[in-house]
Amino acid sequence: MKNNNLKAGKSVSQDLDARRRMEDRIFNRMLVWLAVAVVVEIYFVIVNRFYVNAKAGEIDAMVAWHKALLFVFFAGVVLFLVCLAWGRKAQSQGKDVILPFALSGGFLVIGLGSLLVRMSRSSSHLMLGIVPGLAILLIIFYLYQKEYFPCALVSGMGILTLLCFRMGGPTGKKYLLCLAAIIVVAAVCLALMLKLKKNGGRMSWKEEQVELLASGANYLPYFVTAALAVVVCLCPLALGAAAAYYGIWVLGAWVFILAVYFTSKLM
Repeated sequence: MKNNNLKAGKSVSQDLDARRRMEDRIFNRMLVWLAVAVVVEIYFVIVNRFYVNAKAGEIDAMVAWHKALLFVFFAGVVLFLVCLAWGRKAQSQGKDVILPFALSGGFLVIGLGSLLVRMSRSSSHLMLGIVPGLAILLIIFYLYQKEYFPCALVSGMGILTLLCFRMGGPTGKKYLLCLAAIIVVAAVCLALMLKLKKNGGRMSWKEEQVELLASGANYLPYFVTAALAVVVCLCPLALGAAAAYYGIWVLGAWVFILAVYFTSKLM
C-alpha cells in the first residue's frame, strides 16, 4: 500500500513538473514574439519621427528615408524568406522554431509596412497601432483561452477597418482592402470553427488528430463576433462616418465583454 502511494505521489510530481516546463516554454515563446514586436514598433516610431514628421531642417534626412524605405521593403522580404527557410529546416530537425519564425514575421511586417508608409505617409499611424495590436493577439494566443483568439482577431480587424474608413472614406483603398480582408478571414475562421465543432475541437494534420480547442468549447461567441464585425464594417457604406465611429466602440465593448466571459470560465 505504501509503495502504491509513493508511486502515485511520484507520478503526480512528474505531471506537475511536465506541466510547469510546458508553461515555461509557452511563456518563453511569447516573450520572443513580444521582443520582436517591440523592435518593430521602435523602427516605425523612428520612421514616423524622421520621415513622416520631419522638421523643416530635416528635409535631406526625409529624402534619404524615402529612398531607404524601398530598400527596407526588399530587404525585409528577402530576410523573411531566409528566416522562413531557416525555421522550416529547424522544424524538420525537431529543433525549436520560435526564433526563426518570430524573426520572419518581424521582417515581413517591417518590409510591407515600409512600402505602405512610402506609398502613403499617413499609413505610419496605422503601423504604429497594428504592431501593438498584433502583440496583444499573440499574448491572447499563448496565455488565454483559444476560443477567444479568433474573436479578438476578427474584432481587431473590424476596428482597423472602421479606422481606415474614417481616414479615407467609403472609396479609400485601405478601407476597401481591410473590408475584403475581414470578410475573407471571418469566412475562413467560420468554416474552421464549424469543422472543429463537428469533430469535437480536433482537426486532421498529416494523418494525425490535432486538438485545437477543448471538447467542450463554446463556438457561439465566434459566430456572433463574425456576424457583428462584418455587419458593423458594412454599415458605414450606408450610414456614413458616424456609423464607423460608433462601430469602433461597439466592437471594443464586445471584445471587453468576451474577455470578461472567458475570464469567468477560467475560475
